Amino acid sequence: MDVSTLRTVVHRSLFLLTVSLLGCALSFGAAYRFAQAEQSLLEEEFQHSADNQAQLVRWHLGTLFGTLNQLAVLFHGSENVSAEEFSRVAEGMFGRHREIKALEWVPAVPLKDRGKMEAAWREQYPGFSFSEMINGVMVEARPRQMFYPVYYVVPLAGNERAFGFDLGSEPVRMKSMMEARDQGSQVATSAIQLVQDGQVRKSILVMQPVYQGLPGTLSSRRANLMGFVLGVFQVEKLVQTIFFNRAHSRIDYRLVDDSADGEVLATVGTYDQAMADWTYDIAMADIGGRQWRLQARPQAHYFSEQRTLLPWVVGLGGPILVLVLTSMVYQLSQRNRAIAALVERRTEELDEANRKLIQLTLTDSLTEVGNRRQFDHWLRSEWDAGRRSGRPLTLMLVDVDHFKAYNDNYGHRAGDRALRRIAQTLKERLHRPRDLVARYGGEEFAVLLPETADNVPLLAQALCDAISGLGIRHEHGGEIGVVTVSIGVATLVPATEQTPEHIVELSDQALYRAKAEGRNRVISYGGKVQLQLAPGAVS
Repeated sequence: MDVSTLRTVVHRSLFLLTVSLLGCALSFGAAYRFAQAEQSLLEEEFQHSADNQAQLVRWHLGTLFGTLNQLAVLFHGSENVSAEEFSRVAEGMFGRHREIKALEWVPAVPLKDRGKMEAAWREQYPGFSFSEMINGVMVEARPRQMFYPVYYVVPLAGNERAFGFDLGSEPVRMKSMMEARDQGSQVATSAIQLVQDGQVRKSILVMQPVYQGLPGTLSSRRANLMGFVLGVFQVEKLVQTIFFNRAHSRIDYRLVDDSADGEVLATVGTYDQAMADWTYDIAMADIGGRQWRLQARPQAHYFSEQRTLLPWVVGLGGPILVLVLTSMVYQLSQRNRAIAALVERRTEELDEANRKLIQLTLTDSLTEVGNRRQFDHWLRSEWDAGRRSGRPLTLMLVDVDHFKAYNDNYGHRAGDRALRRIAQTLKERLHRPRDLVARYGGEEFAVLLPETADNVPLLAQALCDAISGLGIRHEHGGEIGVVTVSIGVATLVPATEQTPEHIVELSDQALYRAKAEGRNRVISYGGKVQLQLAPGAVS
């Protein structure tokens, strides 16, 4: 072998060795990067899942504590709410929220009214009196300037000891009630241990103050306090409800009360200490005046069970395989990006076309609320739902008073603007997803309220006042110089032998009466609703 040939062999060997070493380096480097990227994605997925769970917790707590606001409305709407009325509304909430242990009405009772309040219950419960706990023994409450007894409690079974108990005799609960009274908002207590069915269960109390009128200052809130709606919520059932679907979850959770020095309210899963480095904290904002925090921690096999074999394949494939795979991955990634971009573009075009189609078919182009087609579909759907559930359905037909005269004197463009403002005003005052505002006719709107029967006249009158409150000038109709509406209301429970047109007919009859009796008023089917009209309205 001559020197030239030897030199060539050496050069080729060195080249092959260099390529092999480079291939190994690239292979191991790529494997390391893949492993890092995969770990980052898994950590992001873990945090995203925890954020979604925290959002669910916030929504559920808001819905759950909102039941106290619904009970408080009872006392705003009536000066004397009976135990039967309170129980009827409260029992309906137990079916939707099984984590509620008890719902209570705690009135503020001056010393001079104590005898009358106790006597009201003694006919049904002889010996009833306000009570307090002294040295572990329940005794008759001692005289004090103001009592805060548990006057209504649902369910009574299992909560007999709370019935008549003066919360004002317990400093911790008294402090929470006074905070709620002064703030004018819900206040939650720290976790307490309650005995139920012979077992000690962790619960929290949430207090909703109820006032006469709408006091806006600290002194007026203190002077006009009627009492408190109090909810007792079991933490264990609360957690079971929120975290009900954990069959495939690899994440453990812990609910912490930072207002109680980090007290652990509940733990879901094993909460393995070995995974503490991946603990993810999510602040829950203000929960009844308290700072709660949701901690998420992956289970021991969370990352290992979701990792792929790709880093190992890349790392052990060798120099040649690394080069081949790198070329293939590059080409495939380029192709995938092109396909993904094409699919995304086509999907966006399809979504936009569908959105426009839905808007055209179900939305009134002038007022941007539902059109007659959407109303007819919505009415049939809610009618069938009400017939199955046995729950009431309310329909309001809203007609703009003297609208032809308005168009004749101010022009059709001004009429269109007035209709848009009226439609948006009606829509802004409805907050439930299933409530619907639709344009029923030229100047007529329909308001559909599923599962609604209580305070319907008040809501209708509020809508009537809101329209007149817009102050749309109309000097050629009515007596108050602004655009007003007449509203016909009908509420019924759909029956098998009836059709949706039945409630429309009843609402239309009520609307006809409202217009015949002078307009700018609310008429419910069966008679006129005696309510305060807007200033200057015809009575």
